Amino acid sequence: MTNNTLLDALIEFNQLKDHQIQELYNPPKLVFSEHELFLKASGLIREAITNQRKMIVCGDYDADGIIATTIMVQTLRKMGADVGYYIPNRFTEGYGLNVATVEKALDKGYSFFICVDNGVSAHSALKILNEHHATSLILDHHQIEQEVDCTHLIHPDMLDEFDQNMCGSGLSFQLSHHLIGFDAYLCSLAAIATIADVMPLWGFNRACVMAGIELINQNGYETLKPLFNKTGIINEQDIAFQLVPKINAFGRLADQVNVNQLVEYLSLEHPYTIQTFAKEMLRINDRRKEINQTMYIEALSLIDEADVQVLSSPQFHEGIVGITAGRLASELRKPVFVLNEHQGRLKGSARSFGGIDLRALIEPASHLLLRYGGHAAAAGIELKKDDENEFKRLINEHVLTLDVSEGRDDGLIMRMEWFDMDVIEDCMHFRPFGHGFVWPEFWFKDVEIRDVQRMRMGLRFKLMIFGRMVDAVSFNDTMNETHLPVFNSIKAQVSIDDYRSRRQLKLLIKSFAER
Repeated sequence: MTNNTLLDALIEFNQLKDHQIQELYNPPKLVFSEHELFLKASGLIREAITNQRKMIVCGDYDADGIIATTIMVQTLRKMGADVGYYIPNRFTEGYGLNVATVEKALDKGYSFFICVDNGVSAHSALKILNEHHATSLILDHHQIEQEVDCTHLIHPDMLDEFDQNMCGSGLSFQLSHHLIGFDAYLCSLAAIATIADVMPLWGFNRACVMAGIELINQNGYETLKPLFNKTGIINEQDIAFQLVPKINAFGRLADQVNVNQLVEYLSLEHPYTIQTFAKEMLRINDRRKEINQTMYIEALSLIDEADVQVLSSPQFHEGIVGITAGRLASELRKPVFVLNEHQGRLKGSARSFGGIDLRALIEPASHLLLRYGGHAAAAGIELKKDDENEFKRLINEHVLTLDVSEGRDDGLIMRMEWFDMDVIEDCMHFRPFGHGFVWPEFWFKDVEIRDVQRMRMGLRFKLMIFGRMVDAVSFNDTMNETHLPVFNSIKAQVSIDDYRSRRQLKLLIKSFAER
């Protein structure tokens, strides 16, 4: 027990173990692994550079893959290596190292392949590399389904407990440290990727994120500053909701932009070039938001009364379906599938709600799937359009047999003594929040609306809560302020607003309810 009952509630809500509680009070130091796997990998790279072998870094199109590629490319350039890199097109090439990329790279004389944030499932591509006696070094954190036939593999499950649960960029940063020593900018990039890939914030991950955020605030990196919508202190929430979407937008809109450009952007030093490219990043992200909003509105028109929503349209953009599914799952409080229809097939993403395991939900309809990948909360699927109705029927029948208890992700009920600046601020000292130690959403009961105004992307409220007036916003911009649902409770994110030096508690409303 602590002197802060809200902190006690957070510890219970997150079901923290004793050693995790100790990490909150005694944050881990940034200590690098001396595991033999890193020592061997660094030896292979040094030998290849000495022998003037051409090296290529093969990445992935999400933020972790882009940043892991950047970390390795910058590291190898500093070592004087002859290095290239390639991130595949999400739509035309798909995930991971593929045969076509390998054959083209071999033709260009590359003989040392470094896969970051991918590789453990690239069996066909690895077979070709082995046939050509090329070196294959894999730094990947994805689940290993079968033996990986490569020259050398570094996977978090093979490391000591402190270093487990790292993402691809975490592994790349560790290897970089063995090769060139500590690099503050690369530490900051690894921290961003760890947040982006929603990795558990314990052990090395926690130390890296804390150090990276501190360095971002200290050094004000020119490549990162234009991508934030604030001028004050940057925290993990700012990284997750302001910076990461702009990086991911390049991978999501692969039909409009080349994701490989981001590796060069993150390596730029000239202010004018940085400024020019940053404007392009903001434009691409704005385009992503436009597409997302159009999809969201169309998806709303397709919703029915089913317990599991399966929404499909030829107009849904394949790179954005996961965002739309996540938003709808949160608002509808039920699992949602959002699928792009193309040439008789449906391909897209699912997001769960309330502790329903998507793997269990899909199980009775698995024979209909052409492709499936994911975990309990998020998944990607592909099936024939002709099988859509049967798929809907099977999973909606099956969901009635599953545990649909809302569980921990339903938030905490706010108490009056918690809704206090000093109490909230005290909890903020235990940042960073994230996977494994979340800052939950809170339910507020007996809420009265005193004023509501429309703004560009949603609604602004004046609410009476616990006998005082509180500012709140909602970005559900399809809601008409004159037809608000009758409610007396809201679920909201609570933050401290420092706008114009006026500190106050602010609410971001996620949903309305009668409770």
